[in-house]
Amino acid sequence: MTNLISPIMCSDYPLINDDKEYKPVELNKNELVMDQLCAMLSQEESVYPCLSSVLLKANTVNGSEARKISAVTETWRRKICEWSFDVVDHFGFEREVVSISFSYFDRFVALNPSILISQKQYQLVAVTSLYLATKLHGELDKRTRETLTEASQRNVRGKIRLSTFVEISRGLASSSSIEEMERAILNDLSWRLNPPTSASFLSRFHQLIPNVSGNEVVFTALFEMSAYLTELSICFSVISCNYSPSVIAYASLLEAMETIDIVNLPVKDRLHFVRQVAIFNRDLKPDATGVIKVREALYELSRETVDVEEITKTTLNQYPQECHIVSSPSIVTSTLHFSTRQEV
Repeated sequence: MTNLISPIMCSDYPLINDDKEYKPVELNKNELVMDQLCAMLSQEESVYPCLSSVLLKANTVNGSEARKISAVTETWRRKICEWSFDVVDHFGFEREVVSISFSYFDRFVALNPSILISQKQYQLVAVTSLYLATKLHGELDKRTRETLTEASQRNVRGKIRLSTFVEISRGLASSSSIEEMERAILNDLSWRLNPPTSASFLSRFHQLIPNVSGNEVVFTALFEMSAYLTELSICFSVISCNYSPSVIAYASLLEAMETIDIVNLPVKDRLHFVRQVAIFNRDLKPDATGVIKVREALYELSRETVDVEEITKTTLNQYPQECHIVSSPSIVTSTLHFSTRQEV
């Protein structure tokens, strides 16, 4: 029998030096963040390109009927988005799970546009996408982990049983229908289930802003406001399906910066952030067309839901110890169940 020798055991392998103890290369915080961002941007471009639209194509439904369906599906989308945030909040998951579930949802619907005609199928895909996202990426949030025992805190992953999803859908979906739809989603997405999200980009962009980390109040205000804007974008396909997560995260952070005065966030720190991002991606810049359009859309949408400038000002001036700007773009309902009498 021939002995198989791993190439890393060969004496002439260039990375091995018998005379010196191997030590991994240590990256400083900025280098690590930049490396992660470069990898995520590459993944975003090559594996998870943004969708130009998930609405019906002109050759499927024409004229006024297409516009009517588009308007209806946008209403369904917003209600499903609100419901999804309520579910993850109720069970104590990280809110990024909703971003991941809508990545599955949008890509699957883009491949199967006929689903937009059926409200029941549309809802079933949404429920299954959230079930799949929680199963694969359902990490418990910090507040939930703090309530657990020391032994339980070792496992940050949570899980919602399939039967629970069946229950909170109020008969909309059965176990078999969710499992069948799950197989269809996995097949159509070719098992590409680890998309970079606007939330993951945002958490790394924040680390590129100098000095803010030393001011916990400003950091919290800036992070929560920009996180709110990225979550708000999920509810509207005109943003989430037409622009990449990196652009949405970048635009959200720039828009959030506008709510903080130059005393708490100096101009030089803002420029430093812009330059840092430009090092690894020249397309991400304040005057890029996509960034401007996303900022304009987020500005209008946020003004319809909350006075962000007033809330940020209140956070900075009156509540230095407790900086929670706004928890969600969703309307918190009294129940997690889908309504059986109304849409979604």
